[in-house]
Amino acid sequence: MIWGRPMEWRTLSAVGVMLAGVCLSSCTQEPQSATHTVAEYRANADLRHEMFARCTNDPGTLGKTPDCVNAREAERQVDIGSVRDSSPLQLPSPPKR
Repeated sequence: MIWGRPMEWRTLSAVGVMLAGVCLSSCTQEPQSATHTVAEYRANADLRHEMFARCTNDPGTLGKTPDCVNAREAERQVDIGSVRDSSPLQLPSPPKR
């Protein structure tokens, strides 16, 4: 009887720890979903600039949220497009001697 009790407590405590772990893991938050897509941010410059400014102002909190990722991607796509649409670079003419 003396040897049976500690084993019983160990078993109960192990079951308790496992039960607590299962309960805690089931309480995790669901991943956030974005409220706007990249296409929506590209189409609405004001919305894109507003969200992009919020995300760059607080990157520690908002930086990895889906809306910040989408706004950043839309900003990148718009910026690449503006570089592609610009006129070719002209080299300066050599100085006259």
